[in-house]
Formats: sequence, structure tokens, C-alpha cells
Amino acid sequence: MNKILFYFFFFLTLILSATVYLFGGPMMLFFINYKTDLLKVDDVYNHEIYSNQSAAIPKIIHQTWKTNEIPEKWVGAQKSCIDLHPDYEYVLWTDESMREFIATDYPWFLTQYDSYPYNIERADVVRYFILYKYGGIYLDLDVGCNRTLDPLLHYPAWVRRTSPSGISNNVMGFAKGHPFLLQVVRNLPRFAFNYHFPYLTVMYSTGPLFLSIIWSAWRKLPDAEAWHHIWVMVPELYEKSHHAFFEIYEGSSWHDSDAGFVFYMLHHWAIFTFLGFLTFFIVVYFIFGYALKPAARVSRTGRRVFSSPFSKTSPSRWKIFHRFTSSNEKYDQTRSDSLPFMSDYDLESQTQSHSP
Repeated sequence: MNKILFYFFFFLTLILSATVYLFGGPMMLFFINYKTDLLKVDDVYNHEIYSNQSAAIPKIIHQTWKTNEIPEKWVGAQKSCIDLHPDYEYVLWTDESMREFIATDYPWFLTQYDSYPYNIERADVVRYFILYKYGGIYLDLDVGCNRTLDPLLHYPAWVRRTSPSGISNNVMGFAKGHPFLLQVVRNLPRFAFNYHFPYLTVMYSTGPLFLSIIWSAWRKLPDAEAWHHIWVMVPELYEKSHHAFFEIYEGSSWHDSDAGFVFYMLHHWAIFTFLGFLTFFIVVYFIFGYALKPAARVSRTGRRVFSSPFSKTSPSRWKIFHRFTSSNEKYDQTRSDSLPFMSDYDLESQTQSHSP
């Protein structure tokens, strides 16, 4: 009995530990107070704090794709950003130029770069290195521009808030050599792990969840200078608003089938949390309320005696928990059968021996 309980709690501890390891960081994102981090509409058009300074972010727009030939569905998005920013440098990084960039400027990371199982992971990590070295604004190819991005250049570091919590890496602006990005690239090897589910692997190793966890730790550090602050763009500045800087086109489809289930869980997190706790309590109740419930035995005087499930004389409800009684604890079959309250107690189903 004690051994069974030990294994039960041992595996329960393993499951809980794995859950905390996988979801502890993301769950903490729900408790972040964004008030001091939000980049609001009024802030963008009233940047007196930077009025006497030049733009912190250089006028460079970075995008990535496999080759120089991007899909037709994103040509409009790309053209909108180029046309609105004739004085910006535009760079489209390809798979070939991205790997060459890592090999030349960050050779210590090349082995890790090549080892990622999914190409989207390489596209994720290279944007962090590019923005750290050159600065500028990174946009996914499915992000078009509604207006000039000049007002955003006065904020040394900005990202956008994502749902249900955390930040995204599909739209980012950083000054060259920003220390937050240095912290990001230094942590990439530590988070490089294959979870065997494409969506979880990408999100945790290089994607938005990874970036959100690093940002959550970063914002707890002493903010000595405003230059180190990471601004989080409110949804009104991102899309679907007359203040929005961007327009979202049809996105890429790197998500696998597991992503659909994860998205469903995120949208119904309260239900799944309730079901998780309910399952846990049902298992605990079944173990302690039924399988380990003290069972009745018959004493020599014919009385029903309830003993502890840990007792060697306790006939358990499960055969796996059964304890054989010693030879000196034999029951009187004749007397037991004559007792009315024993009519529903099948002694023959127990593995105890009886005297004739």
C-alpha cells in the first residue's frame, strides 16, 4: 500500500513539475501590470521627452523571406511600406543572406542556428540579431503600412502587445545595440529545446512566448534610463483603428495542427482550467475515498470491524491493494452466515480461509 501511494505521488509530482516548467513562465504573463509599459495614441503624437533629440531608431525596414521572390499575397503589404517611406532603407533578408550574416558576424551562434528543426525558428532568431546590429524596424511580410512610421522612431524600443498576454515579435522597433536584444540573443541557446510539437517548439524556443518571458524578466531590472525601457504598443496603434500604423494581410501558415488545439485552449482557458482541477480532485477522491476506504472485516464475536487501509488485516476493495490475513485470524463461516447484517458481505470473494 505504501509503495503504491509513493508511486502515485511521485508521478503526480513529476506531472506538476513538468506543467510548471512548461507553463509557469507564460502563466506569470497574465499577472503583469502593463500600465507603465503601454505606448498609447497620445504618447506617440506627444513625444516631448524626445523633442530635443534625434530619432533613436534608424530609418531601416527589415523583412525576411526564403528568396527575393515573395508570394503574391504579400506584395501589396510590402509595397505599401516601401511607398510610404521613400527615405527609409529597405532590406529583404533571404535564407542565404541570413545564414551568411550569422556566419560572418556571430559565428559562435552558427551551430545553434543550423540545428533548429524549423525554418521559422531561424527567421525568428535572425531578426533579433539584425535589429541588435543595425537597429531599425522589423515587419513580418503580412504586415502592411497605413501611415508613416516616423513618430515611432523616437522610442528606442517598442513591440506590440499580443493576446491573451505577452508581446509579439512580428512588429518591432529597436535602436542599434539595444541592451534588451543582447539579453535576448544570449538566452537563445538556453531555450533551444524541441518539444516535438511544432507550435510549442517555435513559440517557446524563439517565438513570442520566448520573447515575452525574457521581457518579463527584463522589466524587473532597475530602469536606470528611459532608453532601456521597452514600450508595448496598444492594439489601437497596431491595427483596425484610424490611428493604426499597420494593416494585416493574409498571414503565413507555418502553424501545424497542434496550433489549432493550443489556440482553442487559450480562447477557452477557464474551461480547461476547471476541467484540470476537476480531474485532479476526482482522481484524489477515487484513491482516498474508494480504493483506500477502510473495509469491513468480521471479528471472532461476529461484529463488523472497520480497520485502516494500511492495516495488514484490512481487506481492500482492489485486489492490487489486498492484504492476506495471518493464520490466527480465521473467521467462523457458520456464525458469519447466520448474522443478518452480513448478508451483503461476500466472504468468498475475499482470499481469506475459513474454518469448517
